[in-house]
Amino acid sequence: MSFLFALLAAVLFAVLYAGFKVAWWVSLGVSVVAFAVLRFMRSQRKKRRKLVLDEAALNQRLKDIEVSARRSVLEIQKNAFRMRGFRKEASRLAKLSKQILSYVKTDSAALSKSEHFLEYYFPMLAKTMANYTLLSKAELEPEKHALIEKSTKDSLDYLEAIFQKQLAAYHNNQILELEAQSELLEKTVKLGGEL
Repeated sequence: MSFLFALLAAVLFAVLYAGFKVAWWVSLGVSVVAFAVLRFMRSQRKKRRKLVLDEAALNQRLKDIEVSARRSVLEIQKNAFRMRGFRKEASRLAKLSKQILSYVKTDSAALSKSEHFLEYYFPMLAKTMANYTLLSKAELEPEKHALIEKSTKDSLDYLEAIFQKQLAAYHNNQILELEAQSELLEKTVKLGGEL
């Protein structure tokens, strides 16, 4: 493409110098500027195209994260009913995961920031519940059942603390947004209702 731009600049020089009898240094200057402008416009077009492609890839990635998280929440809810010994804890975690998912569905920035949380902790909770459900039905020695119960309880307690902390962070973000909106409205009123 640069060759084509150079060729156009050379033709422009020839037309200005020979055709319109413009001074050679003016013709050369106009040709160089035309070449530079064409190259700049081409590079900006490439950047815009790349930006559009990057944005589309990001949107697809966020959509995939949301679909995966929704799938995990459904699995968590399904497994919560199967957890005989931990039904109350499992139900609380299912409720927390649903609240977290509903928050990130409404805020794409939160979804992007929560990518690691959604991809790591949601499947981990679903896997913990599925493992407990599977192992609780197995015929094992009482010591192993006790170990499974203890490990599951510890895991559920840790996950509940993590989920509570994440949900609290979301609530804090919402509170900060409300405060910022309130301050903006207050300043707008002080200025007479116009920005």
